[in-house]
Amino acid sequence: MGSHSKYSKRYPMKYNKFNLAKNNKEKIINEYDNSILYNDFVVNSLLYIKKQYCIENHEVIATAIYFSDHGENVYDENDNVGHDYADVLPKANVEIPFIVWYSARYQSLYPNKLNIIYSNKNKPFITDNLFHAIIDINDITFKLFEPERSIFNKKYNSNRKRI
Repeated sequence: MGSHSKYSKRYPMKYNKFNLAKNNKEKIINEYDNSILYNDFVVNSLLYIKKQYCIENHEVIATAIYFSDHGENVYDENDNVGHDYADVLPKANVEIPFIVWYSARYQSLYPNKLNIIYSNKNKPFITDNLFHAIIDINDITFKLFEPERSIFNKKYNSNRKRI
């Protein structure tokens, strides 16, 4: 599972959809794309199960957050593949997908929170702030919560130093 090299070992054969390659570089890119296709299938399946549960149980207030642990440079920069570079850190390695899902009940109870989520959707976020984001999106009171570290908060500080 996931999209680490060797990419061809990260998905079942039925997800080998991108398979026409003229050279080894194209073969690696295709294998990576297949691993992403399978990863997307798994994430979508989990979100579908959660959604169905919420439909059957109308009072459930639920959220889900998905993100990759890191990005992967697949010939995006410097003709390299992977994520372990000593001298140059490609942008592809630090910019990752970030998905937020919420139930219909959550949507009806927290319209202001959803407005903040939408207004912050293009702001940079670093996963060391995830604890504060989870506390915030789930409306949990915690004395050490720092709203400026939650991307789901109007006080979020998007100017905090990052890589």
